[in-house]
Amino acid sequence: MPAKITVDATEPLDVGVAEPGTTWQEIDDYVRIAHNPVLAVPPDATQYRGVYWDPSTAMTGTTGDLGSDLHAALSEFRAILLQPQSDPGAG
Repeated sequence: MPAKITVDATEPLDVGVAEPGTTWQEIDDYVRIAHNPVLAVPPDATQYRGVYWDPSTAMTGTTGDLGSDLHAALSEFRAILLQPQSDPGAG
């Protein structure tokens, strides 16, 4: 796992959290290899977005903005990911 991504395992669904400065390529590579979702703030942005593996397209996908508070964004991202038959990118 890249040093710039740590895993938050405080709740039933582990989610990686990218440190500031982690590139989208590093995040994309991590998600493609580990198939583990990651929360990150895009460059030139102030709000978190979720990045996840979409097995139906064999590609990574992203959610909409999840807010600027890490804990609230983690909770919202987990809720999106745990919805049955959901499209996390629709959030």
